Amino acid sequence: TVLKLNERVFRFCMHDRNAQELYRRHPEIDPARGILDDRRLPREFHKKRLVQMRDLLATRDRNPTRTHKVEPTRNRGPRGGPER
Repeated sequence: TVLKLNERVFRFCMHDRNAQELYRRHPEIDPARGILDDRRLPREFHKKRLVQMRDLLATRDRNPTRTHKVEPTRNRGPRGGPER
């Protein structure tokens, strides 16, 4: 759906080094423009999630080297659970 695609574009903008480097070098080419803001999307998306996305993207715009924290991957045991 469009909402899932919006989330994928947002994650790409915030976490992918290539997207961040592109934005740093050429701010006029902003992958965040791919986030669709259409009146046909649910009202809750407009009131809550789109606002959150724009706020977080604004922090990226102020400091392109900073994105919100992502937890590091944990070591997994042979069955996929925590390593003991």
